Amino acid sequence: MKIDDPAIIHTTALWVEYDDRSKVILRASDRPYYQVRGLHHEFAHILFQHPACTGLSADPALAKYTIGGRVRGRVLLSADEVSSAHGDWRHEAEAEYLGSLITRTLLRPIYHDDERLFA
Repeated sequence: MKIDDPAIIHTTALWVEYDDRSKVILRASDRPYYQVRGLHHEFAHILFQHPACTGLSADPALAKYTIGGRVRGRVLLSADEVSSAHGDWRHEAEAEYLGSLITRTLLRPIYHDDERLFA
């Protein structure tokens, strides 16, 4: 799901988990490469079964996108701004690494000369 809403200005992608499914919300204003990378980052959180982000679950600005679900995404904050409610930085590192690896693998250009476009 792609949205254009100031409520997610500091969120590259948002994973919302329901009892029977998950959805990932992406910023509509991001370039396609970053949307794909954000999707794969959240997919990595799903694969690793990382815990929910309780700080974002309580955010009223996101409530319209999360009705009946639990927010399991993260925000773009520096280490100094993040409390334990926003999750473990190790989880972010794991998701970032695997998400980046999936994206690079799927979007790797066929021709070596084109690789600089995806650097």
